[in-house]
Amino acid sequence: MKYFLLSLFLISGFTNLAQTTHTVQVGPGMTYTPDVLTIQEGDIVSWVSLGGIHDVNFDINSQTGQSFGNPDEIASASLPDQGAGEMGSITFENAGTYNYDCSVYGHASMGMVGSIIVEEIETQSLSVEVEDYYYAATGTECVAYLEVRNLTNVSLNVIASRSPNQVSEQNWMCVGLNCYIPSVDVTNAFNIPANSSVDDFAGHVMTMPEESDLIINYCFSVENNPSDSVCVDVKYTSSSAVMNIDNQTIHSSSIYPNPVKDILSIDCNIPTEFVLYDMLGSQVYKEVLTSSSNINVSSFESGIYFYKLNVKGKEIEVQKLIITH
Repeated sequence: MKYFLLSLFLISGFTNLAQTTHTVQVGPGMTYTPDVLTIQEGDIVSWVSLGGIHDVNFDINSQTGQSFGNPDEIASASLPDQGAGEMGSITFENAGTYNYDCSVYGHASMGMVGSIIVEEIETQSLSVEVEDYYYAATGTECVAYLEVRNLTNVSLNVIASRSPNQVSEQNWMCVGLNCYIPSVDVTNAFNIPANSSVDDFAGHVMTMPEESDLIINYCFSVENNPSDSVCVDVKYTSSSAVMNIDNQTIHSSSIYPNPVKDILSIDCNIPTEFVLYDMLGSQVYKEVLTSSSNINVSSFESGIYFYKLNVKGKEIEVQKLIITH
């Protein structure tokens, strides 16, 4: 996250998918129940006979004598005739419509036919972590930092976009140090390595209206594949009501010494995210502190830094920190 200096510079492997088992009841009359079943790729269908002698035939249409046209692996998986009990299962790996019937004499002509419709699974390559809201006081800048994750095993170029005409003169978008004025609703592509996340995106509302909520929709899509996308609504608020949540818990923190040579002490009374940036706006350190803690800064070069404190997605403090050795 590299964006709190904006006001100064004016600047699916895919997610694992659960395999579901579906049951079709066979008989006791001349029926499959349900006769039309819609499933997803990779799902399993089990047939259970409730009585009578029936089969599950995916090979040759008993009424026309012609092939159903099902793939060989499905046609050959047809279940033989039997009485009451479990008849067997078939796994449907590929999208398509698979028709079948009961080939026992005359049963198909009496309506004992069925279809399995297998829908293609829409895999999603990206996810976005977003807080319930982002708070800033009336008249100040409100910043929403979003973490975008690549769920795949390959590196992806990603494009961010914003619904047009939303807070048109107030809302900036930034990716790293590249910021986009309110009239630009689509960013250049930025890279996310395989199975990794980046926090290089931030939305800015430069001046929050009094006691207001602003909802802005951001979408992140894979470059050259706009259908592979994820969208989130981001809530910017200046409402004083949000300051009364959690039984009106008041955040208290103390960071010292400043300037600091080796050990920086941070006292806080509620979980607080501490983020340290160098003068270029690059994040050099981040930690969520649940109680008073010490951070060793002796490995950082001497110079001027900035730190930011976040509590429940709200930026509550931005201050300069000087490190000397």
